[in-house]
Amino acid sequence: MMNTVLDHFGEKLRTRRADEKHFRTTVEVALSPTFFSWVFEFGGGIRIEAPEEAIAAYRKQLYAAGEGIL
Repeated sequence: MMNTVLDHFGEKLRTRRADEKHFRTTVEVALSPTFFSWVFEFGGGIRIEAPEEAIAAYRKQLYAAGEGIL
């Protein structure tokens, strides 16, 4: 995932090691269906951890997408 995130947000992005298999970074994004679909594309490999507004908006987008198939 590191290469994918760096490709998307740029090589100058600051990252920090979370554990043996994970890293963390902070990026500024527009909360939009396009961004959420990019995150979703990785099947849980990328998580939104903050701010709560972004988490809530992502959950709302997931719920809305699921309404059509449930």
